[in-house]
Amino acid sequence: MDGYDADKYIDMVGTGYDSIADAYFENYRVDIPRVVKDKVAKFDAIFDDGSELLELGCGNDLPFTKKLANRHGVIGVDVSAEQIRRAKANVPSASFINADMTSVELPQESFDGVLALYSIIHVPRERHAQLFASIHSWLKPGGIFTSSHGSSDSEEWVDPNWFGASMYWSHFAPEVTQRLVRDAGFEIESADIEELINPGDGDTERHLWLVARKT
Repeated sequence: MDGYDADKYIDMVGTGYDSIADAYFENYRVDIPRVVKDKVAKFDAIFDDGSELLELGCGNDLPFTKKLANRHGVIGVDVSAEQIRRAKANVPSASFINADMTSVELPQESFDGVLALYSIIHVPRERHAQLFASIHSWLKPGGIFTSSHGSSDSEEWVDPNWFGASMYWSHFAPEVTQRLVRDAGFEIESADIEELINPGDGDTERHLWLVARKT
């Protein structure tokens, strides 16, 4: 898009999560909504012990990747240097990369599963198609991609005071997201709109949850 500085918004997300690390943990990683626990448990149950998993937008890696790393080899990627610093301390058995998920370089066909929890919604949507193609390339044949996405059409939403920092979100309507995932080479096994009570402010949120298999 002419004049749209995607890198600016990716930097906003990274520096934002750097500065609100404590507030984010207190509001989003202490009281985990049931729907999130269920999705992670179902993702974990798919794989045999020792599988290789990738989490995109891992944050401080409590409690999700810590749970997965008990059984599997796990790599977490996050654009926030502070979140990655905390993740390394919290889950020393996993590996972590401080990088933008849309530009990180990972070996092709090296993962059995990819998990993205509330992270792709922070990626400028003009980069979603290429991100889905990259995820497809990183997965082994038959690999599983479990992810959450926006439930509405929103090209650009900036909150200048999200827990004290500027934060950015961007996503397509559910039908467009599903088309892009299919176009990347995935077969969608489930697509559900799930509600949760946001532990941060008590508001009800709706997200698209996808489980897709590399074909």
